[in-house]
Parts: sequence; structure tokens; C-alpha cells
Amino acid sequence: MKTELSTQRFSFLGVPINATNTEEVLASLTSAKDAPCSYICFPDSFVIRAASRDTRLLALLTNSRMTLPDGKPSQWFANCIGLKNVRTVSGFHVCKALLATPSTHYFYGGSPELLRSLDARLKEEFPHACILGMKSPPMLSEEEIITHPIIEEDFNAIASLKPDFIWIGISSPKQDLLMQRASRLLPRGTLLGIGGVFNYLAHPELKSPEWMKRMGLRWLYRAIREPRRLAGKYMGMLLFITLNLPRIFADILRQRRLMKKP
Repeated sequence: MKTELSTQRFSFLGVPINATNTEEVLASLTSAKDAPCSYICFPDSFVIRAASRDTRLLALLTNSRMTLPDGKPSQWFANCIGLKNVRTVSGFHVCKALLATPSTHYFYGGSPELLRSLDARLKEEFPHACILGMKSPPMLSEEEIITHPIIEEDFNAIASLKPDFIWIGISSPKQDLLMQRASRLLPRGTLLGIGGVFNYLAHPELKSPEWMKRMGLRWLYRAIREPRRLAGKYMGMLLFITLNLPRIFADILRQRRLMKKP
């Protein structure tokens, strides 16, 4: 089985996404732990929609070490243009796989209550995982994320611990802005922006069944469980994908032609 990470990216609704899969990503992450600090993004369709309106977020996704296909729409698009190796890469599964290795970890994000639940759950499920610390960050605006001194203080403290992987659990685009800033403060390590995955790691019962994920129905499960909070978000996402279907089909034809050229 091929495990070398492909550096090729494909453009899905303007966002450059790595043409890869979970196996390749894990092989790359475990073999390059001592490289200079970098950050990895997991944009679902909601984040891709946001990037279509926010040039700063688009630049953050473009300049990452990896921007991964976290969602069925980007996987389906890649497969349609001929990239058959591309499969959805979930932050949940990447995190759990790396917790089972000798790597070291730090978790930054979520509320104090969530981190207590997360700590208890991970100690039970991964008793040998080397977790160097967890911290709940203050509530900051996007601009404060870029400028507030507490971010520098927090990541200077994290730098002294030298974790291999720093898991960031904040919503986009805040977590992407944070990772870009933190990557300049840490000499080594990999920042991974996994957002709400902290909740699913702490409370696996909240996560959709795997068969729904494979069918691309994870969003529906979440919307049914939390209709007041998420129904509007996912309706907007579906509308965005629907309105962009002509562009998606045109991009498939264009990128298939480009890939056939010598």
C-alpha cells in the first residue's frame, strides 16, 4: 500500500486541498516529527463556504502544510477528476491513531469542563498516551487572536514542553488564525486544527455512526441532534453546495482536461 504523502493539491470551490488519504497523512506525520513547526487544516464544507467569502481564511488554508479533504463533497470531487486515492481524512480518526503512538501531545481549546471530560476519557481509552498538557484558551475575537499577548505566553509555555502534536479545538477561522501565529512561536511540532472534534473525543456518543459518515450524512445526524444550533448552519451549507453545482461540474471537466495533459 502506498503511504508516501502526495504533495499534489486539487482546487475544490477555490480551496486547494491535498490529494491524499488517512494512511498517507499518518505516515507523513509520524516520520517528520522533528521538522520545523507547521499547521494542518481540516476544512469541511462549512469552512470551504466561509473561505469563498473570506480571503484571509482562504490564504490560511492555502499556506498550510496540509489542507485535508475533511468531508464527502471534497472526496467525491477529487474522485470525479481522477484522483482515486483521495478519501476523507477525519481529525477524529487522525487524533485517535496518533494517540496510540509514542508521540507527545498537547490540547489547546474547549472549555475547562470539556477538557476535564476529555482528559478523563483519553486516560481511559489511551492509558499509555503521552499527553503533556491541556488548556482552555480565553474567549478572544479574531483580531485579538492575532495580537493578544496571552497567545504568545501560552505558546511559549507549550514550546518549553516540546510536544510533537498540538491539537487546536476552536472554531474556524479563529483556529486557523491561531495556528498561523502559533507556528511562528513554536520551534517544532505540528498544529492540527480539529475544532469540534474535542467534543467527540470526550463524548463519543455524540458522534454520528460510521455508516452515516461513509454516506456523507454526518451533517444530517448533527442537525437532528442539535436542530436549534446546527440546522441553520447546515441548511446554509447545502444551499451553498447546490448553488455551486454548475461551477463544480465545470471544474470537474476543466481539471480532468488539465490532468490529461502531458
